[in-house]
Amino acid sequence: MSRKDQDVKTVKSAHLLHDFMRSVATIAAFEGPEKKDKERNRIEREFRRCDEQLSELIEQKRDELTSSAHTFSQVVIRLGSIKETSENVRSCLLTAKDHLRGKQEDLKALWLQSVELQEELKLLNAIDRVKDLPVEVREHVVHHRYLEAAQDIVQGLEVVNGKLKEVEAVSNVRGELQQARDDVTELMLHEVEQFLYVRTTSVVLRKFSMKRDEQNENDADGPEIPVSTVVQCLHRMERLADALKSNYHALNDELQQVFLRTTEMIHAINYVQILQNKDRPELLEQLIRLLTEQYTAIAEAHKAFLNEVHNVRFSADMDPILRKALDVYDMTDVWLAIESIMQRILAHYLDQRNEETKEAVDKRELQYMERIKAAWSRKRPKKITGIEFKFDNSTSTQVLNDYVAEERRKKLLDGGAATLSDTNDMELKKICVPSVKNITMVYPSIMKLCDEIDSSSNTNGKACVLSMYINRFVADVYLPLIEQNILDKLRAASKDDTMKLAPPSALKALKENQIKVLLNFYQVERQIEDLCDLLYAMPLHSQRILVMTGESINEFLIGLQTTFQRITAFLPGKEIPESVRWTDDEQFCLFYRALPGWYYRKPNEHVLIQGTTNEYETLMKMYDASSSEIMNVESVLRPIVLMMENCQWLSHMLEKTTRNLPVTDMTVNTSPRSEFVRPFKLIGTTNELHPIPTRYLDPLRLAAAALMDFAEKCFLAVHWEIRIRCLYYLYKPFVTTRLDLTLKEACEDTERRVGLLVTDLESIARTISHEVQESKFAFFFRSVGTLLRDIIIRSADQMVRVNSEAIECIKRCVFHLEKVLAQITGTRDPVLEEVRQFFDMFLTATKPGDIVSHMMEQRRSFSEREYEMAIRLLHRTYQHDNRRNSAVVLPDSHDHTVLSWTADEEVEQCRRILDSLTVK
Repeated sequence: MSRKDQDVKTVKSAHLLHDFMRSVATIAAFEGPEKKDKERNRIEREFRRCDEQLSELIEQKRDELTSSAHTFSQVVIRLGSIKETSENVRSCLLTAKDHLRGKQEDLKALWLQSVELQEELKLLNAIDRVKDLPVEVREHVVHHRYLEAAQDIVQGLEVVNGKLKEVEAVSNVRGELQQARDDVTELMLHEVEQFLYVRTTSVVLRKFSMKRDEQNENDADGPEIPVSTVVQCLHRMERLADALKSNYHALNDELQQVFLRTTEMIHAINYVQILQNKDRPELLEQLIRLLTEQYTAIAEAHKAFLNEVHNVRFSADMDPILRKALDVYDMTDVWLAIESIMQRILAHYLDQRNEETKEAVDKRELQYMERIKAAWSRKRPKKITGIEFKFDNSTSTQVLNDYVAEERRKKLLDGGAATLSDTNDMELKKICVPSVKNITMVYPSIMKLCDEIDSSSNTNGKACVLSMYINRFVADVYLPLIEQNILDKLRAASKDDTMKLAPPSALKALKENQIKVLLNFYQVERQIEDLCDLLYAMPLHSQRILVMTGESINEFLIGLQTTFQRITAFLPGKEIPESVRWTDDEQFCLFYRALPGWYYRKPNEHVLIQGTTNEYETLMKMYDASSSEIMNVESVLRPIVLMMENCQWLSHMLEKTTRNLPVTDMTVNTSPRSEFVRPFKLIGTTNELHPIPTRYLDPLRLAAAALMDFAEKCFLAVHWEIRIRCLYYLYKPFVTTRLDLTLKEACEDTERRVGLLVTDLESIARTISHEVQESKFAFFFRSVGTLLRDIIIRSADQMVRVNSEAIECIKRCVFHLEKVLAQITGTRDPVLEEVRQFFDMFLTATKPGDIVSHMMEQRRSFSEREYEMAIRLLHRTYQHDNRRNSAVVLPDSHDHTVLSWTADEEVEQCRRILDSLTVK
């Protein structure tokens, strides 16, 4: 019986036991024998019924059970036969295994024998090949196949020094291969020297010199070998490290020889001119330019050579120890050598070595003055302790020096050694007189070389030594000579407080036709242009030049402040003009300039109305009628607007200069060398300038902003003067007093004040119309109409009553104001028409409630505040008319509470209507 059948039987037994126990428990639960017998009989009936059903199922499934038993017996028989077959196969496999083990031993012995025979064959083949290698190497060299020759030499030496080391027959071959390796190495080293120093410099000298004999001979020595081939050959023959060391040790000597050859070539070509005139700075420029080009070409050759070495060093199959051995020198060492020799050349030609001589000359002059003083005072002169005469640098006839220099020249031409380290040999190489002024001839070429050094070498964000040397010389010696002259001119122009105009020829040169340029501003502009030229000539000193420019403009602005105070001076005993006093309030100026529609531009109508509405409220807060004064004479506005236009013009010139200067923002760069990653241009010979750090332009920007601030200060003075005159004449009748234009005296006084205002506006317009730009002139007067509108309309708060005579008076005043503004601006201002419309309401509105009806018809022509003023004015007028026309006065007619309540109700109704119109 299988385990599954046993499990099924166990489960069935458990179920039967469970059913039996449940039946016993059920019978035991009944009380009384009858109930227990009844339950027992029921259980017996159920058991018999289940037994009968089980017998029926067995009868139905008898055939299936019989077939299953037969199938099971057949499976058992087949399993027995398969087991016997498996045992036979296993015995056969064990027999085959024993036979294969014997064959494996036989094959192993045969394989070992074949390996020994193969090694013997390889040795024989290697001996045969090695014997022919020297001939193949010579053929490769003859046909310029140097890589194949180097490869054969290396492989041959590996064989003869390795497997065939003990073979006596290949000893001669070993010697021939070693000799071939030395010959190829010497050839490659010679080719390296030709590539680094001869061919590179000959190309430069060929362009300059008309004599090509030496260069052509060098070119005819043999075909040029690619530097990659040379490096690969040296590497394969394990001579690359020695070649690098040789190049490094010979670098200074080779650079010195380049200098000597170039100097002698220039000296030979211009020998007659040098004898006639020894001060030839243009020859120094040629020398430095040729040396710069040659040294740059040499550096490029070294760079190409080192790049090939770098490729070899970091190849995949390179040994780490050999890789470290190839790190002998880099481009930084090459550039340092070039900087060193160039610095010594410049120290000689810029007369740096003669500082002690200069001190000695100064000391001799001092002693000479002491002798004169002693002679006049009858005293014995002191003993001279300084240098009385220095032969090598004497300015007297130098016949012996010329002779010695000529002998040294012959010695050099005859093949004698001459090195740059010998100080006296400089006399032989001198092609012009050393002087500080020679910096102007050599600076462009030197800076070009410094740019090449900075862009090619790894300086870690620092300038090269040569650049530091030349720029320190410029900053400490040369630049102060030019700086002092320019600063003197700028300070002189800043102290000039005349208001003369620049000549027409100057304006034509400036191509300026829109403004009248003052003479002192023209002088400042000329000096700024000179400083910009100096900036382009010495760009590395741009910070100092720009700071100097900013300080000079600030000094000039101090002079302009003095001029402004003198022009706007007031008469003794009177207050400061209100417009001038307001310009000194910086907070108010900033707030006023922040109003919408401000700053010289032409705003649209909506922005203009919004801005001038705020302007009215701002002016009313600042205006003090008890102490306000206007400028004495309108003619003082002319120099103010001239200074305004010139300051703005000069500020725009500075901004244009700032925008045209190429800048770079170093703060956003993360790399320390990012400042030097730029397109380098030749400074001093082109009109292009390499980027200047943004922070260097801050003095120029601050100076431009200061000029613009002063221009806006002048603009505000004129702008406020016009508006203060409006308040000066209209403030008393329209703002501060209880205005009753129904009276003839009040109407005449108001019209008189309006006439004075019209006269002043015409005078101001005539004064400044030809001196200020059209856009500014239009802005001065265009918003005056809105200011006048607010003053007149808001006078409704101060009016006692209104009638047709008062309305006609106001219309006459508006007509005169509108006429003068139309004449000044050339256009009719529509805002004053609103004043007529506002007071025309009172012609039809004769009783409370009419204003609301008018508002519903016009659909919000005025603001809520203006409607409120109109309603209250109408209530005051209606009350006044009722008092005058009524024969009977009620006892409580003097109580204003009822009337005010009625006006407030109408105002509240007006506010609700306006809100509903706004929502719609």
